[in-house]
Amino acid sequence: MANHLGVDVSRVADHGPGLAFVAYPEALTLLPIAPLWSLLFFFMLILMGLGTQFCLLETLVTAIVDEVGNEWILQKKTYVTLGVAVAGFLLGIPLTSQAGIYWLLLMDNYAASFSLVIISCIMCVSIMYIYGHQNYFQDIRMMLGFPPPLFFQICWRFVSPAIIFVSPSLVPPLLPPWRASFSWEPAKVKHELFRPELPPGAPHPQLWSLEV
Repeated sequence: MANHLGVDVSRVADHGPGLAFVAYPEALTLLPIAPLWSLLFFFMLILMGLGTQFCLLETLVTAIVDEVGNEWILQKKTYVTLGVAVAGFLLGIPLTSQAGIYWLLLMDNYAASFSLVIISCIMCVSIMYIYGHQNYFQDIRMMLGFPPPLFFQICWRFVSPAIIFVSPSLVPPLLPPWRASFSWEPAKVKHELFRPELPPGAPHPQLWSLEV
């Protein structure tokens, strides 16, 4: 496509939403049977979006139901799922406004990038080396009836932490001080959602507690 436009490759390649909705569709128009490839490409994007929504929705609903844990919420899990889905829909409406792309980039750069690296590091270290990999593997054996394969054991203990810790450094764009400080607020939501809680008189700390 750079050759077709007569520009440098660096000016064609993009990242973020522009890559999926601008660069790729424009490149598909240069292929034979362009409408077919465009249809398949956007159908793939729809399937990826739906699959991601299922995972995120089920994770949040399961966390809420397990934290409350009473019989009523177990029977009303369908309504909890509906409530979370409606809340997510309402929170996503501002992203469809004229300023939506700016909010999307703000959340993508802060809430869905470096904060995920921090969470991944904490999960790997706390589960594999604080809780103990043997305890974790025994829990999996208890739930599934068999231990995790050796491949996953090696990945969880060594490969994944190594990749996370040596991942390339992010180079954020230059932002005004007020926007940089404001943008970290959605990133802190994930870290404030789960925090260690020690009730009065407890002999030892509990597991992570969900605050809703």
